[in-house]
Amino acid sequence: MKQTQRQILHRVLWGAAVLGWMGIIFYFSAQNGEDSSAVSGGITDRLLHLLWRNFDQMTVTGQEQLRGQLTFVVRKGAHFTEYAILGFLVSGFLGSFSIGIFRRVPIAWLCGTLYACSDELHQMFTDGRSPKLFDLMVDSAGVLTGVGIFLLLAFLYMRWKKHT
Repeated sequence: MKQTQRQILHRVLWGAAVLGWMGIIFYFSAQNGEDSSAVSGGITDRLLHLLWRNFDQMTVTGQEQLRGQLTFVVRKGAHFTEYAILGFLVSGFLGSFSIGIFRRVPIAWLCGTLYACSDELHQMFTDGRSPKLFDLMVDSAGVLTGVGIFLLLAFLYMRWKKHT
């Protein structure tokens, strides 16, 4: 079967997006523990003051406890989100091949999860960072969510296109 220029362009653009996003994930994983904590700490502090107007009136113990809980949510949310985006992009890339949906979902999930494994291994060699099984599980769930979002949007698009 001969590929059209459109299919080739589709494959190149989605492939470039996948590789570019993997590069961004790699960049964040290459940050040492101090730099990584500073980034998530800055986001956490902004959220604390945005969501809890009385944060400055809380006790120091209360502030520290709330900051610790929110930092956990911010860090795990970042893991989940960056891998949901990867799952979405890998699904788009695989859409440029003649792969049925029942094969595409596990392939996309496996590709994203394998990259998450390599990311956790990468953190073994980064100062102040360490691999965590829980992070891998969050990443893998993010990939699957991104794949699901892609499939939902593709289904809605195809349905809309059919009716127009």
